[in-house]
Amino acid sequence: MDDIAGSYMNLTVGAQSKVREPIGESLSNQEIFRRLAAALGVEEPALFESDASVISTLLQQMSYDGSFADLQAQGFFYVNGDEPLILHADRQFSTDSGRIEVASARAESMDLPRVPHARVDAEPPAGQFRLLSPASRWRLNDEYANDPAIQRRTGEAELWLCAADAAALGVADGASVEVSTELHSLQLVAGISDRVLPVTVLSYKGRWPKLEPGGIGLNALHKGEKSDMTEGTSVHGMLVSISPSGL
Repeated sequence: MDDIAGSYMNLTVGAQSKVREPIGESLSNQEIFRRLAAALGVEEPALFESDASVISTLLQQMSYDGSFADLQAQGFFYVNGDEPLILHADRQFSTDSGRIEVASARAESMDLPRVPHARVDAEPPAGQFRLLSPASRWRLNDEYANDPAIQRRTGEAELWLCAADAAALGVADGASVEVSTELHSLQLVAGISDRVLPVTVLSYKGRWPKLEPGGIGLNALHKGEKSDMTEGTSVHGMLVSISPSGL
């Protein structure tokens, strides 16, 4: 790690200015999250901070000598001025030891491996499948999912299985299947692909629930559990049951 202090960058911050007022019922990401927080009854003040306050705080943290209006007029600025920003120049890191930790007592205290090693999840119990929900090539998450051209390209929501699993379930290509967890179930169209591993199924995310039959999407199946160390989403660890529709 002797060369870590040699890594550097010039960090540029620019102003993104509103071009026009929102159209119809469209909202900014920040306002959507504020409304979601209110609907969920979450009370942390930071979730309701105004856009102006967030921007002002960020500019102060970056030691910018001016307002957002000043930044709009200027266009952009270098956070570190004319000098390169050397990452971890003091070789101090946000760990208990202040060093890069290959062997981590913190990880061990969380019942995780003390040192990194490759591991795989246990195979799903009999009768269940691991559901993967990657992004579609036609959507950026759920943006533009209501675009008629994209809807025509993607067709109905599908669930992809390998041939062996489809045969064991008695599911034919193009048949309707029910995918369920203890929370909800939804109807998808089966597709058979040799790119899907056994005991694994795949359905692309990004569809708008209100445009789907039954008014729900894949997220309705997930219990909202967090992953182990980073507390990110555990959506790709979700186990589902599958049966031909009508059974």
